[in-house]
Amino acid sequence: MTVEPSLPPITCPSTLVASCAPLLGFAPRDCLVAFIHGVPGRRSPVILRVDLPAPDSAALAARHTATCISGTGGAAVDVVAWVGAESSATRRALPSTCFLAHLAEFLGPVGVEVGAMLSTNGQVWWSQACDDPTCCPERATALDSERVTAVQAEYVFAGYAPLAGREELATRVARDQT
Repeated sequence: MTVEPSLPPITCPSTLVASCAPLLGFAPRDCLVAFIHGVPGRRSPVILRVDLPAPDSAALAARHTATCISGTGGAAVDVVAWVGAESSATRRALPSTCFLAHLAEFLGPVGVEVGAMLSTNGQVWWSQACDDPTCCPERATALDSERVTAVQAEYVFAGYAPLAGREELATRVARDQT
């Protein structure tokens, strides 16, 4: 029997963002990372990563992503869209906004509850699921750097040390052709 490791708890947007790279194995960029909770037989979430689509294919990509999330049997999902946007951007101006709106629309009918739905550039976050300006303003909110550092340290201690990028991971796991 394989024992799942004890991972740092996800308690706020900063800890959610800080958990992405260690659980993927590399620093995310221009993609969506989904934490799928309540998957039968698992204590820790299933992690799904997909490239952010072009705006003209956002609806189709969101439908496909919702089908993949639903196919895990999970009951709920938290999502983080990694964007290259400037910290001064508003949430409506982000390249992930349309895709995330469609994703939320498609997840309801397949019975998956949407929790956090964030966009981030790694320094700040924008809420994509809440329009209440008291907790989720239109402008970016800074990540709590102390929490981010603490969570990253916990993952390293648990043996999760992410690589710099997807390309480095691909190189490390590539088959030796000799």
